[in-house]
Amino acid sequence: MGANHEVDGEIIIRFRTSLERCLARSEFLDRFYDRFMSSSDEVKEMFAKTDFSKQHRILRGSLYLMSRAAMGLEDGREHLMAVAKTHGADRLAIPPHHYDFWLEALIETAREMERDFDSELEAAWREVLGLAVRIVRQHD
Repeated sequence: MGANHEVDGEIIIRFRTSLERCLARSEFLDRFYDRFMSSSDEVKEMFAKTDFSKQHRILRGSLYLMSRAAMGLEDGREHLMAVAKTHGADRLAIPPHHYDFWLEALIETAREMERDFDSELEAAWREVLGLAVRIVRQHD
């Protein structure tokens, strides 16, 4: 990998293409949040008073910026630093294991929505989003 890249460009393209197909399906984010909230009573409780139309907009933008961070781009990195700050001990205090629930819920929802989801595509999702999770965990 080059100095400006954290993740290989082909992997990012594979992830972004798949993400766009998933987000084009109106039920994708609803299915993700259903699955994520089912992962734990703690997670469900954290989202009890959430405005999901707003949350969907936030997540859409965040996923896009996570892929930019994986490319080594500053706006993506800055976004992850902001996520780490808002999700950290001083603010939302998100337990580290919730990031694992989040990642697995996204991947399982992509598998459900993507007709051609295979081990190679799953690896791309895990590499791009896994990097984002590692960065957030390191800086919270």
